[in-house]
Amino acid sequence: MHTEFEHTGAAPPIDQLDGVDRFIWRTPFPGAADFRNSQLNSLLVLSIGSPLTLRVPPTLTQLTLTGELTAVAVDGLTAPEALVQLQGDVSGGLPHGITGVARLEVSDTAELDLTPLDGMPALRELTVRNVLGRLSGCSALAATGALERIGIFRCYDIDTAGFPVHADLPRLTWISISDVSAADATILRTRIDGFWNGHVHLARSRRWLESHQNNPFSTWGDDSPALGPRARCEWRRASARLTVASTTDEKEAAIQGLADALDRMAADDPFDTLRREQAGDAIRDLATAQLPVEHPLANWEPT
Repeated sequence: MHTEFEHTGAAPPIDQLDGVDRFIWRTPFPGAADFRNSQLNSLLVLSIGSPLTLRVPPTLTQLTLTGELTAVAVDGLTAPEALVQLQGDVSGGLPHGITGVARLEVSDTAELDLTPLDGMPALRELTVRNVLGRLSGCSALAATGALERIGIFRCYDIDTAGFPVHADLPRLTWISISDVSAADATILRTRIDGFWNGHVHLARSRRWLESHQNNPFSTWGDDSPALGPRARCEWRRASARLTVASTTDEKEAAIQGLADALDRMAADDPFDTLRREQAGDAIRDLATAQLPVEHPLANWEPT
């Protein structure tokens, strides 16, 4: 029987995890957390905001981390089929201690350097989504020697010069690249040309990129077709108002209007943890950039 336990704040006493195989830990306190004496199969650590060391049991097969992830370290992740999911900023580097994993998913980071993959010889499956800036170090895809499946989605500045041809990936069985710039797509198609199970889809024009690339809600339609267009539209409306705003009152009205719209969306379709973080970050970033210091909107959270 699968059991699940949720907790917020400081790490719980280990006896609270007796019989638990899936633990969801929200907004963890900084420091070290020792779960080695548990029997966890799945550990989700959400909204990480400070340095954290996780000591995990050998039974762990899935580790999901969200938030600021560069200062995270993992000790004891040894399961041969382990899946690590990273949702958040790893622009300063991947968490320490994940070099032995077989499956890695990275999403929603400002930038991503794939160079560390050359030290991950067991990696068989790699998925990359929603890299806002540069996806670099692509030559490391060939350095692992074990990659069988590669998925790259919604990345608009890819190191195509270093991207290997499929012949340099001897174990490759599937590669899908979707929602990339038209310029990158042209080059990437030559890299996988002739491979029996490779695809490059959704080549985005420069005009499309200018409209969508800097929209923090660009992925919200993936699992909610109604919410995504609505959020993107409200962002464009607020951005247009800010472009012509000349006074603090006008800027505040534009940002408050977006915040109110997001609250209405949350009332209609409650946000999950990741959407709450993205919505909050969007409003706080705008307020910090556009409004006086210590303005209340700089600390806004969705209701």
